[in-house]
This record gives sequence, C-alpha cells and structure tokens, in this order.
Amino acid sequence: MVEFSILEMLGQASLPVQGVMLILVLASFVSWVIIFNKSQILRRQHQEAIKFEDKFWQGIELVQFYDQMRQRQSRPPLGDVFCAGFREYVQLARNKQLSPDTISHTAVRSMRVVLAREAEHLEMHLPVLATIGSTSPYIGLFGTVWGIINAFHSLDPTRGASMLTMIAPGISEALVATALGLFAAIPAVIAYNRFTDRVDKLLTQYSNFIEEFTTLLQREALANQEKP
Repeated sequence: MVEFSILEMLGQASLPVQGVMLILVLASFVSWVIIFNKSQILRRQHQEAIKFEDKFWQGIELVQFYDQMRQRQSRPPLGDVFCAGFREYVQLARNKQLSPDTISHTAVRSMRVVLAREAEHLEMHLPVLATIGSTSPYIGLFGTVWGIINAFHSLDPTRGASMLTMIAPGISEALVATALGLFAAIPAVIAYNRFTDRVDKLLTQYSNFIEEFTTLLQREALANQEKP
C-alpha cells in the first residue's frame, strides 16, 4: 500500500534530504498562499473595472463623478486613475493660455504614474512564483542525488542481502525529493503564466481607459477655450 511509507521514508531519510524536503514543502505552501491571494485580487479588480466603466460611460457629469469618487474611502484602481487625471485637468484648465494638448498630456502623465504604481501592486509576488517554479525541480533533484549517493555509500558487502534490497529503501526516500520538487514547481509555473496573462489584460484595460478618457478631456479643454 502507498500509505505505508511516505512519512516513514521522510523520517528515515538523511538530514540533507530532510532539509531539501522541508524547503520544498515550505515553497509549496508559500506558492499556494500567493496563488489564492493573487486570484482573489485579480478577480476583484476585474469586476471593479467592469462596474467602474459601466458607470463612467453612462454619461454622468465629470465633476459629479469626480466628487463621488473622491468621497469614497475605498476606490477601485480605475477610480484612482480617473481622480488623478481629472484633478490635474481641473487645475490646468483654469489657465486659458495652456493648449488643450498640454493640458491633456499633463493629465495623462498623472494617470500613468498611478497606473505604474498599480502595475507594481498587481505584479507583486509573481517573481516568487517564477522562482519557485524554476528552482524547485533542481532542489528536489539535488535531494535525490544526495540520497542515492548516500544509499550507495551505506552498502555493506558483509551482509547477505542483494545490493538492490540494500539500496532500494534509500533510493525510494531520495526519489520522494524529486516528487516534492515537481509538486511545488508545477502549480507555481501554471499560476505564474496564468496570472501574468491576467495582469497584462487588466493593465491593457486600464491603459485603454486612459486613452479614451484623454480624448474626452481634450474635447472638454477645447470646449472651455472656445467659451468667451
């Protein structure tokens, strides 16, 4: 039976192999914590972005919408982007000597700063997943090689048992390290690729909003300058 032995083999493994297994178990735990947390964050931000854009493009007055966003204690990321751009626009639009392009470009820079901070937040901990995914198999392989070497060195030619019988337990213990390495690496690699794709799509959605909002601000700036 399989239940026989996993814990028993771990207990009988050499200290270096046990250390490798402990590292891999911790790495797997960390990766699953990151996977769960990042999945929640990306799902929530995707839903918030959809709700924000639906409300924004309903035709509400920008000043009124800005006041609503500014008064909220917790804003969605697109709300922070919008507030940064519109605040800059309002301050610059008072100066009739500035061109609409100058006003809109300055507002865009403010929004891009907020977007860059949000990108850092979204990409946080993704390098940890990449590191776990790329190094865990090698760490497990190191434990396996060490265990096999140790098994061969423990051979006692004075015993009557066959060599296979003598080294099989040691090799079995060592191979557990490889299995743990793959167990830690595979979910981390899959999650890293999945989350990277979702982050890119979310940031593209934010960038598209900035472009569309910039066009709206340019029209507003032109209309304001044409007023007597």
